[in-house]
Amino acid sequence: MGNKKELIAEKFWGFWVGILDDLEIKNGCILVEGAHDVKILVNLQVPEERIVMTSDKSYESLVYEIAGRYQLAYIFTDFDSQGNKKAKKLMSQLGEYGIEVHDLRGMFRGFLSRFGFKSVGKVEELKKFSLLLPQPNMIVLRRIRKK
Repeated sequence: MGNKKELIAEKFWGFWVGILDDLEIKNGCILVEGAHDVKILVNLQVPEERIVMTSDKSYESLVYEIAGRYQLAYIFTDFDSQGNKKAKKLMSQLGEYGIEVHDLRGMFRGFLSRFGFKSVGKVEELKKFSLLLPQPNMIVLRRIRKK
């Protein structure tokens, strides 16, 4: 069982390193709904300055802020209907400003199901996943980046 978990973790980190590299290389950010979501992403090695909270901001001010600072945005709102609605609206509006936009939620779900998470409604529920996931050290991350 440990080997399967390690293999899945290595695959996850291989995928996630690509996201982390995109954030740096393409000047990107990840959009989340709240402070708990920020903590989870920080635990997954995302620099805080690359995380933008959507709560308490109008769509217009949020889109203006992102368009002024970033060229790439990953949407990581909650998996519920409200999160879906926010994601669709943000993807549409950011796209109009020429921002490259990706829905990170769908990408993440595949890895969650492999770790036994069948139903996730909110990003903050991923805390358990982020804590179960073996953290890579710098040597492992360098090896993954070379592949």
